[in-house]
Amino acid sequence: MLKILETLGDQEQAGIQAKLMFDRGRTRETLGRLLAIVGQESKPAIIEDACNAIRAQDTFSSSDTEFLLDVGCLEDAEEHVLRFSDQLNGRLYTCLLPIATTLAKRKKALAATMVYRALLESILARAISKYYTHGVRYLRRLDQLAAKIEDWRGHPNHAAYMAQLKEDHGRKRSFWSRYEG
Repeated sequence: MLKILETLGDQEQAGIQAKLMFDRGRTRETLGRLLAIVGQESKPAIIEDACNAIRAQDTFSSSDTEFLLDVGCLEDAEEHVLRFSDQLNGRLYTCLLPIATTLAKRKKALAATMVYRALLESILARAISKYYTHGVRYLRRLDQLAAKIEDWRGHPNHAAYMAQLKEDHGRKRSFWSRYEG
């Protein structure tokens, strides 16, 4: 549809269509398509509108978090993760792991911690030992991140989290032996 409108020279309708596509799926690609039609000078306003829309959401969106990280809205990405940390589904590791990695690299340790915790808890809840290597890696990453967090903002600190983790999953000897080994 967008290509047809562009071919017909209907820039106004093409812009409307590109904006609808962007609003349905905020990605670097849909932003690029929209900016190609409306002009680069609109980029700050479009990003600000997108950030406002994401702030108004009432559920977690990994794709919106990725978008926020892609366009450099680190604080918004951090707040989105922290606000909906109870909604993070660790089974969606293909989406969450890059988010956790990026947050950690960009010094957003608390938000990265919440994502790594979701990933770890998903592995331990499934109790499939072949995935424990990943869980051990996440827990070691949590150990490293904990030293960088001064304000836990109401979330359990690392010591409390570890105590709860051992209480909930202490019988998973295969996991703990890999972690301690």
